[in-house]
This record gives sequence, C-alpha cells and structure tokens, in this order.
Amino acid sequence: MPGPIPIVDASHVVVFANKTSFSEELVDSYVRNVRDTRGTTMEKLQGYGAFMKSKLLPLTAEEKAQWTSKQTHIALGNLFVGGCRWLSV
Repeated sequence: MPGPIPIVDASHVVVFANKTSFSEELVDSYVRNVRDTRGTTMEKLQGYGAFMKSKLLPLTAEEKAQWTSKQTHIALGNLFVGGCRWLSV
C-alpha cells in the first residue's frame, strides 16, 4: 500500500488533530488558557472547570475519543465559516 501523497504546492496547509484520551490535567490546562486569553481569574472560572470535569472525566475512553473528534469537527466548521467571511462568500 503506498504512503501518503506529499503536498508539493499549496498556499496554505491546515492540519487538525485531536487527542483520543485526556485527564483532569488537560481540562485544567484549558481553563488556564481561558483565564489568560480572557484576562480573568481562576476563581471566576472555578465553576466552569468543575462543570467540564464533571461531564468529561467520567466518559469512557471510547466516549472521550468520540467527544474530541466532534470538537475537531467544530473547529473545522469554524475555519470554513471564517474562510467564507474572508472570501466574502
């Protein structure tokens, strides 16, 4: 079976990847990123982080892989919307 076809000519290349498993550490890292991006405090985001952990951490490994895959598709959709706006489509 041949390998992947190399990209030889492109003005832009976007690669999407998703984690297939995660732990509390990844959620904490995400909440810290939200804090830094929005210029807020961890105290204000404490409930948000706890909510995310309560919903995501109990998922099975297969459910986590499915959830992260769906999040990647959301990001892809946002890229398409942004590209259409940029192109005025």
